[in-house]
Amino acid sequence: MKKWGSSFWDAERMISQLLKKILRDKQIGYAIFDQNDTLVGHDFKSCGYFFETDLRIKDSNLWALFPELVGSEDVVRALLTQGRRAFVLENINKIHGKGDIHYYRLRFSRLRDAETRQAFLVCLIEDVTESALLEQSIRQHEYELHLLRAQAASQQQFLAGSILGGSPRVEEVREFVRKIALHNTTVLLQGESGTGKSLVARVIHRASANPQGSFVEINCAAIPATLLESELFGYEKGAFTNAF
Repeated sequence: MKKWGSSFWDAERMISQLLKKILRDKQIGYAIFDQNDTLVGHDFKSCGYFFETDLRIKDSNLWALFPELVGSEDVVRALLTQGRRAFVLENINKIHGKGDIHYYRLRFSRLRDAETRQAFLVCLIEDVTESALLEQSIRQHEYELHLLRAQAASQQQFLAGSILGGSPRVEEVREFVRKIALHNTTVLLQGESGTGKSLVARVIHRASANPQGSFVEINCAAIPATLLESELFGYEKGAFTNAF
């Protein structure tokens, strides 16, 4: 009987060591607190949640180690006394030594000792930086996609209201404006006088990615050929009469 008991406790010890190894391999830290909120067991080094100065603290208080719980006192008490389901804090950020931001998941649950029936509060600390950054990237892309869709819808309404007409040729002009407005490039519009070149130029500008920028319209026909270059690209002082 004594031999069986010894083997039993050896097995228990092996299981405990195995669970600790699994947590370390998964880089999951843990902290165990008694009903007085005092730290009675921990492994912080596996997850990198605390700095070295934090690790020197012994008999630490729950609220000192996890100030993120302030305001959730009733939930913590319910965990210990009522055995309610686990309480999870997502994406708690910590700035590491080099300025890198890491994100952690804190999962609090109750553990009851089978012999003494005493309840303990267990916190599992998991580094979820990779998944948190991926989630942020997905949300950012979804937001950008939403903006592009809103911009496209607004552009459609703007084009429909700016270039009137329902003929196939007018629709070709709208489609041209819709495509060219997406690119940062130079556009040459040709056509007879009165066909709407100035209107199309303004619509392209308004439908572009920078509609808040200045739109400068110059009537080249009204400028002498000798002054056209200086009017468009500037001039140096004294290049011609009255050039200041």
